[in-house]
Amino acid sequence: MSLWVTTVKQLKVIRLIRNEIPDGKNSGARNVVHEFSNLLIAAFEKAQEVLEGSFDHSIHIHKKRRL
Repeated sequence: MSLWVTTVKQLKVIRLIRNEIPDGKNSGARNVVHEFSNLLIAAFEKAQEVLEGSFDHSIHIHKKRRL
């Protein structure tokens, strides 16, 4: 569960940083940061999916053992 919380926090930080990037003069640098943040967001969202699936599986196994 703590890994999932960590990924949620990291996603929030990445999105906050991305939203702070102004539409300034150096659009090339801004575009690089946006592309990089898109890659990070995709990676963390995938990690969340894996962790949620693992957590759901653990709950299912635990319920089976209790029966």
